[in-house]
Amino acid sequence: QQSKPDPTFPTVPFPNPEEKGALDIAMLFAEQEKCDIVIANDPDADRLAVAEKSRGTGEWTVFTGDQIGTMLGHWLWERIGKTCGQPVAMC
Repeated sequence: QQSKPDPTFPTVPFPNPEEKGALDIAMLFAEQEKCDIVIANDPDADRLAVAEKSRGTGEWTVFTGDQIGTMLGHWLWERIGKTCGQPVAMC
């Protein structure tokens, strides 16, 4: 339903993956395909949304931009920052 570009965005009221309800179709598809993670971006890729389904409760968590940034920063630090030997700047 959302895999082909459509400039009218018929499945969402506004083409922003951070808007409430924007991930609903993707989360339904993920459940059908037994996926635990949904990642979506807007048409020009300057906004990102991430949701994770709990294997324990079956509930979805849609992460805020701050949470996504924190997770990416933590991942970068664990993968690069600890062993780099150089100062690491994340801007």
